[in-house]
Parts: sequence; structure tokens; C-alpha cells
Amino acid sequence: MFVISVKRLFDYLGNRLEKPEYEYFGYDRYAGSFSTGYPTWIDFHHAKTFKTAEEAKKVYMENLRILTCSWGEYDRDSIRICEVKFKPVEKLPWKKGEEISND
Repeated sequence: MFVISVKRLFDYLGNRLEKPEYEYFGYDRYAGSFSTGYPTWIDFHHAKTFKTAEEAKKVYMENLRILTCSWGEYDRDSIRICEVKFKPVEKLPWKKGEEISND
């Protein structure tokens, strides 16, 4: 699974963030009747995922013209296609009271 990330440097009021944060390519679909459906930078929870890096690049390039309207808030040199990997850190029980072996 792949996502497209960019580093946000400024908040919506133009103030430099003390700690830059990453946002991800997605579509504006999560503000009810205020949603536009347009491509935008969004939190990871709503990020558009892609099966391949090639698909991610194709969709990004198709939508680049629309994304350029907000470049002043972002580090344009930080745009990357990122592979999302899951690393198990702890086994959990199926039901309460069940013993867990970490084999």
C-alpha cells in the first residue's frame, strides 16, 4: 500500500509551525455539505491509498494543477510516495481472560 506525503510548514493563518507535520494526498470528502470532492492535502486517516507506486504517481500528476493552489503552506521538496508497512508489535487475545503466547 502506498500514500503520497508532504510536509506542512505553516498553519492555515500563515504562522510557521513549531514542529512541521506531514499531510497526505486525499480528497475533500469529510466536511459534510462543505466538502468539495477536490484533491487536497489531508490527515493520514483520510489519505488516499494506492496499490502501486506507479498508480500513486499517475493520480498525483493528474491532480497536480489543482493541488498547486496551496503550496505556500508546504515544503514542496518533501513530496514523496511512501510505502505503508505494518509491523506487529504485540499479540492480543481474542477474548477477555485468554492467555497469550508470544510465539
